[in-house]
Amino acid sequence: MLENSVLAQRFERLLDWRRRNGALRDLAKGVKNLPIDFASNDYLGLARAHRRIAGGAGSTGSRLLTGGSAQALNLEAKIADFHAAPAALLFNSGYDANVGWAQAVLRANDRVLCDAEIHASIHDGLRLAGVTPTFFAHNDTDDLAGKLQSAKAQLNAGSGATIFVLVESVYSMSGQVCPLLAVSELCEQHGALLMV
Repeated sequence: MLENSVLAQRFERLLDWRRRNGALRDLAKGVKNLPIDFASNDYLGLARAHRRIAGGAGSTGSRLLTGGSAQALNLEAKIADFHAAPAALLFNSGYDANVGWAQAVLRANDRVLCDAEIHASIHDGLRLAGVTPTFFAHNDTDDLAGKLQSAKAQLNAGSGATIFVLVESVYSMSGQVCPLLAVSELCEQHGALLMV
């Protein structure tokens, strides 16, 4: 599965680069209980006070620096276990997940094929990742097959580029359902990665 996939190899190269350049970060280190905190956005200490008084949880800042929590780490571990995955990562919204994954995974030389009715947050993520997508007609597997063939022909051997197909399981604006089985089979035939 993921252990030997193109995506896993890409992640390993990125992690190696981060290790070599001192840029590897650990969210678990953001789980702190500091008496004085100069790194958060909790300037007045209200989030900490709320935690003490009502048992509530406030982030006080980014997870990377001081806003992590044992609850978030535990939930990620449970999600990873449930999916038999090596790890999981929580996002605070679908928008952030769509923008975040695109910037973390995609490279400028990748070929990205999107359903014409993909959510606007995907458009934002692709733009921020510096990727120009190709769109195929909504839920049209014949159009997708032609675009996959074209994208495959455009890839340079040895470039490390990957073809991604981006769809929604249920399109939020129209309520239409994606023909996921047919799309998945096309991706497999053409060596493309499917993001739903």
